[in-house]
This record gives sequence, C-alpha cells and structure tokens, in this order.
Amino acid sequence: MIVDKREEFVKLGYKKEVLKEIFGIIENNMVSQPVEICLHKDGKLFDLTCDDASFFEEIVVNSVREFVKELESDDLAEVQSYEDSIYDKRFLYLNKQEVLQVVDVESRLLSGTSLYRLDKSVFKDYKNFDIIVKYFYREIGANIIGFQELDSRHIFDVKRLLFLDSADLKSRDRGIILKPKEFFDYFVVGDILFIRSVYYFENKFQFFKKYVTSKDEFVKEIKVNNNVLGRDIRLKGIDYFDKYVSERKTFLKKLHGIYKKGNYVNFEFEKLKEVITNFNLKINLVESNREIVLDEKTSIKEFLDLLSELYYVSLLSEDRLKANESVRL
Repeated sequence: MIVDKREEFVKLGYKKEVLKEIFGIIENNMVSQPVEICLHKDGKLFDLTCDDASFFEEIVVNSVREFVKELESDDLAEVQSYEDSIYDKRFLYLNKQEVLQVVDVESRLLSGTSLYRLDKSVFKDYKNFDIIVKYFYREIGANIIGFQELDSRHIFDVKRLLFLDSADLKSRDRGIILKPKEFFDYFVVGDILFIRSVYYFENKFQFFKKYVTSKDEFVKEIKVNNNVLGRDIRLKGIDYFDKYVSERKTFLKKLHGIYKKGNYVNFEFEKLKEVITNFNLKINLVESNREIVLDEKTSIKEFLDLLSELYYVSLLSEDRLKANESVRL
C-alpha cells in the first residue's frame, strides 16, 4: 500500500524523519517541472534563462542535505524554531506565513505575471541581487523555492568572454557571469521556511525590528503601570534598562521571548526574591519598597534570565539548576 505523505511534506518538513524523506526524493528524482530561475531586486523579479538547470538542482540537494546532517549530528528530532532561538544560530525554521515578503515573492513567481525581462542594462543599476529558484517534485506535492543573495563577489562584468561550444572556441564582446553559491541562504518547502543564514534572513527582511518593537512595548507597559512589573514588583531605572537592552541584540531577543510568553504579568515580589536569594543572583533588591533597581549593581542578563524562568530546583535531587535556553522542552 502506497501512503501519500504529501501533506506531511507540506506542513511538517521541519521534523527530522519527514525532512529525510524529502531529501531522499530530491536526491534520487528528477524535477517534475522545469526549474524556474529569477533575479530579485527592489521588488522586481527578472526572468533568468539557464541552459544547465542541473547545477541548480545540486544547490537544493546541498541545502536540504545540510539541514539533515545538522539534525543527525546533534541527534535532534526536529529543526529548531527561529522563534525559540536566542542566539544567532544556523539551521532554523519558521512558518513562511510569518514572512509576508516571502509569501508575496512566491505568489508572484508562481503566477508568472509580474516578471521583468532581464538585459545587460539591469546590471548597471544594481550591484547585488537575490537569486530565486523554484523547483517542483510531484512526489513532494509542494513547491521548493530557494533564495540566495549575490553580491559583487558573485557577479562579474567582463568585456570579452571566451567559451567552449562543443569543440569550438567562440567569443563574445561582453558578458555577465553569475556565480551562485552552493547552497541557499533560506528556502521554502511547502509551508516551512528553512533559514541557513540568520544574518542574511534578518537583514533582508528587517525581521529584527520585531525585537525592538517588543522591547518598546514592554517598557511602555511597565511605565503605564506606574513602573510595576507583575502583581507587585516595583522597578526603578527602567530607562537605564531600556538603553542597556537596546544596545545588545541577544538581550533584545531574550526580552522578545519574555514579552511574547507573558508569564511575568503574574510574578510576585516574594517569589522573585526567593529565587534571587537562593541562586545568589546579582540583582539589586530594596526589600522595604518591594523594588528591583535596574542599575550598574544589577546584572541585566541575570534579570532577563530570571524573567525567562530559567532558574529552578530539581524535583529529583533538589539541586538548584539553570535551564539551557537553547533547548526546547
């Protein structure tokens, strides 16, 4: 009995066993439709004809293989979610609906109605592009769309180009050589966006802005609540905290996770004080005012770890422990 797994391939590609099956398909099968290639810049999609699409088939195989190897080498059951990642790690995933620009590019690419003709003059105006490649495998039942950024290191404008055509050496007056990378910076399989390079991803889509927005909303919420956190915890030095976190990308990500989870709204001073005391945290407490002072005497990192609920007591050994925030339970 043949089991149709195409729905799993579309929705659950981040799970190791599903991704391994997807990899097996693209490694051992030809594409069901011709590979389509575009250059993308400033919202425009330029149609790019390629004589040898097999080169681009190797890129998608390499890209998926990297993710599978990462899962196997770290013995992970699934790709780590971008939303759960505090540090700038590689090999993450996100639902593509979270990135509207990717959804828009995919829609336009599939419709084929807004493609511009590519000519040499385009390369005079732009020094870098995104190269976008679409694949379709009938066995997967979903489009795979790969994205990679090409800059001046991968685009060459030559005045005279010699090339081999069969056994004859021929010449062209001018030529543009594109040298794609051997992997995609990020790619889509069905509903899932796989992120190999967080740097390219965040800079391309200005995705980092959401962390700043979360920080601003958190600080505003505290101030509107008369500088009270949770039920009864007074905070002094919220402006110092704002500036300190704003200058540190990792701390912005931590605070985004705290704000999104929202558990801090139920925190009480006595319980926080107990954790601070038991774990000897460097946090400036003024017990008489039920207050935490956010200044040079307070470790903002430990304060954020406290709000992230990373400190706990083992139920088995009763040891005091700190959770690894990179591990999702």
